[in-house]
Amino acid sequence: MVGLKKMKKEAKNFIKILQEFLGENNFRNHVFDENKKVLLPESKS
Repeated sequence: MVGLKKMKKEAKNFIKILQEFLGENNFRNHVFDENKKVLLPESKS
């Protein structure tokens, strides 16, 4: 599964770009959900 590692790296880069574009604070509490392949706000529970 070489593609998965590449995808994960690209996702991290994408998040980094989003952080720079929108400002760090918007994504500070977000987590990348491996199962759903989406960026989710961290649960406050």
